[in-house]
Amino acid sequence: EREEVTEDIYNKIALEWTAWNIWETLPANKKHASDTDDDGDGFEDEDPIDLIDNDGDGLIDEDGRKLRRAPRKSFDKSGELAFVGWSEWSESYLPTNGLNEATITSPNPRKFVQIRVNISSEDPFKTARVSNLRIELAPPLALELAGELALISEEGTQRGLADLSVLPMDYTPPREINPLEPQQFSYFIRAAEPDPTDATVRDGFNEVLIVAPRAARLTGVRLGQVEVVEVSSLLDPDQAVTNAVATSFDRVFAPDTDGILRSEDGAALTQMATGADSVWIRFPSSLNADLPADTHALIEIQFESQIFREGIEYVSYVRSSDTEEGVFQRVDANSKDATELVDSSTARV
Repeated sequence: EREEVTEDIYNKIALEWTAWNIWETLPANKKHASDTDDDGDGFEDEDPIDLIDNDGDGLIDEDGRKLRRAPRKSFDKSGELAFVGWSEWSESYLPTNGLNEATITSPNPRKFVQIRVNISSEDPFKTARVSNLRIELAPPLALELAGELALISEEGTQRGLADLSVLPMDYTPPREINPLEPQQFSYFIRAAEPDPTDATVRDGFNEVLIVAPRAARLTGVRLGQVEVVEVSSLLDPDQAVTNAVATSFDRVFAPDTDGILRSEDGAALTQMATGADSVWIRFPSSLNADLPADTHALIEIQFESQIFREGIEYVSYVRSSDTEEGVFQRVDANSKDATELVDSSTARV
């Protein structure tokens, strides 16, 4: 029987097979030993085979656990797995303002949408049925949105927000976070141009919303651009992915004496009214209009927040204040590369 899996689950299975295939080719003196400090840095099993630098030391996959057997589940799309590439199911939709409608919150744009309707009845002699279902489509404010979360390192704190010549050492992956202290985070959003075939969205978006698991305090914003290339996925050679290769910042919004975030030319950000667990910003102009070829816009939003448990995702959206509907488009943060400055590929802590 074929099994339906989400993109996240499929990528996990594919990565397990990638790790096993790499392990099989390693000479005996290069294979990891479990519960051992393989690289002599004082930590054990902190950088397993996953094609990324987990501990920020510039090395990749140098210290992990011993792999004893191949994964039990195949990742062949034509085999037991089906519907590969779907996002996780969204939260259940509830009526909005008394109407049986709600904004779709799953990552988009997408080519397909899948709907699941749960029906229940308290009367065993009566059943419910769906008589009508309508989906309204809106042109994308960005043809691609990628999100990536990082912690600001000690070097990044010392560099300061106004210094635009940032380096990878200014950030670390959001792992092993101390729950007893507030942390300084950077949320990166990489945005492609809007749909060029639809004049109603040619100006892109000028608002960003980040929903945090707990109260978040905005501390600064950097704006810039990032050069991108399209390459074959390491997990699935038939799938193309976008990689960020060169980031450059050219504008910063820092707090003034009144606590308002302003750029050097005096332009101010507007912090929209929202809950304490959200950061909602309106920028004075579009963030992703008129981009050069092979270039995406990059927004770095710095904020302070405290985390008490792992596995929580920071969800983000973009919106245009110029459209009547004000539809939010969700940022995709599942195994995405927003900037080469960060190597987390996630918005989870």
